Amino acid sequence: MSENKKVILVTGGTGLVGKAIESVIKNENCPNEKWIFVSSKDADLCDKVSTEELFEKYKPTHVIHLAAIVGGLFYNMKYNLDFLRKNLQINDNVLQISHEKNVIKVVSCLSTCIFPDKTTYPIDESMTEDKFFKVLGTGKPLRQFIYSKDLAKLIIWVLRSYESIEPIILSVDESQEVTIAHLAESLAKAFEFKGKIVFDTSAADGQYKKTANNSRLRSFLPDFSFTPFERALQETVDWYKCNYDEARN
Repeated sequence: MSENKKVILVTGGTGLVGKAIESVIKNENCPNEKWIFVSSKDADLCDKVSTEELFEKYKPTHVIHLAAIVGGLFYNMKYNLDFLRKNLQINDNVLQISHEKNVIKVVSCLSTCIFPDKTTYPIDESMTEDKFFKVLGTGKPLRQFIYSKDLAKLIIWVLRSYESIEPIILSVDESQEVTIAHLAESLAKAFEFKGKIVFDTSAADGQYKKTANNSRLRSFLPDFSFTPFERALQETVDWYKCNYDEARN
């Protein structure tokens, strides 16, 4: 192996973002980089010995850390202690062993769920059925959605070019924020669903908004073009239809 060759280990490599990174990398020609995508089948990152064995096997020079115990609002509410303990273990093991093995750079990703509900905005760095489409909540909450392939490109840019140790938010612009109701309507259109969309207002909405400020990102990449929401959603739905049997349902 070339002395300057990067060995990039991607934890959570079979998840949504990991597969998107893999897709982007396949279209590039970077002979000086070796990419390794691993999943929970390769190692139990909650266990330090298992994590050490993974690092010893692949000897990464760089790590993109995507692995986590994840779930939706209600799963989080029910198993919040398990989520906290296991994710602390995973992150501690990956970061500690990266340090011990002299990994040059670790890109560790978190979602806007890390920010508190009661805060100021924008945030910065400091089921379908036969007759109706049921949406839990009022549909009023706002979210910024980023296409997995766009996020993959940005994570790769961070790995290769972002030299600061300061966190950086990888998000679409604030103007691209949409309501959950708009998301539901767009999903129905993408699936060619002709039934009625029903909002179950007895269910919790969750956090109303998580508006993220991407001004730091824009200072580095002012011309980065995010895939338009409707197109990204249609491409995602088309992929899901073609890969239904293998997709995580």
